[in-house]
Amino acid sequence: MDSVLRSVKSQFNQCLILAKLADTFSLNSLLYKEVGDCFSVFVPLRSSPVEIASFPLGYRICVGKTLLLYDRRKKKGASIQDPQDVFEVLRYFGRKVAEKVPGRKGCVLAEFVELVKELKVYDNMVWTHPLKPAFTELLGKPNAMADAVKVESDSPATLCFMIKKKKVEELYFTLCPEVLELLQPLKKFYESVMEKILSTFEYNRRILDRIRDLTIPWKVAKTVKSF
Repeated sequence: MDSVLRSVKSQFNQCLILAKLADTFSLNSLLYKEVGDCFSVFVPLRSSPVEIASFPLGYRICVGKTLLLYDRRKKKGASIQDPQDVFEVLRYFGRKVAEKVPGRKGCVLAEFVELVKELKVYDNMVWTHPLKPAFTELLGKPNAMADAVKVESDSPATLCFMIKKKKVEELYFTLCPEVLELLQPLKKFYESVMEKILSTFEYNRRILDRIRDLTIPWKVAKTVKSF
C-alpha cells in the first residue's frame, strides 16, 4: 500500500511541476517586460508630443518623451507604462513611433520595432475533457455534478468543472480525488503545452538576443550619462 501511495504522490508532484511550467500567461508577462525594458533605453524619444494614432471617443496615442495616451477630456497625456500595452503599441504602431524619433535613435528604433514584430506571443491553449462517467458529489458537495473539465494554459493549475458547458466549480490543482482521477489526461495536456512553449521560446530567444545586442550600446550610453 505504501508503494502505491508513493507512486500516486510522485505522479501528482510531476504533474504539479508541469502545471506550473506550462503557464503561458506568465511567459507572456516576461516577454512583455523584457521588450519594455529594452525599449526604455530609447527614452526620451523626442521633446514635444506628436500624434501617431487616433481612436473613437477621442483617444489618441502620441510620441513625446515616451509613449503617451491622450483622452479628449484632458490636455496632458498619460504615460503608457503597462508592459503589455507598450508591446502592443510597438507591434501595431512601431514604424510610426520610429518615424517621429529624430536622428540616429530613430533609425535604431526602426530596427528595434521590426524585431519586436517578429516575436511570437505564447498562445493560450484550451483543453476540454469529457468526464465519463460524470463526476458526482463534486468536491464533497452532495448535489454538485460535472460532465466535463476545462483547463487553459494561461492559468494551467486552475481546473474548471462544467455541466452542460456551464461552470459549476473551479479548483486549483491540489491533492484531492478529482485531480487524482485526471492525472493522466492532465499530464498529456501539460506536455503538449510545454512542447509548444519550448518551440516558441527557442524562436523568440534568437530574436531577443538580436534585440539585446541592438540596445546594449544605448543602455550603456544612458547609464554613463546618468552619472
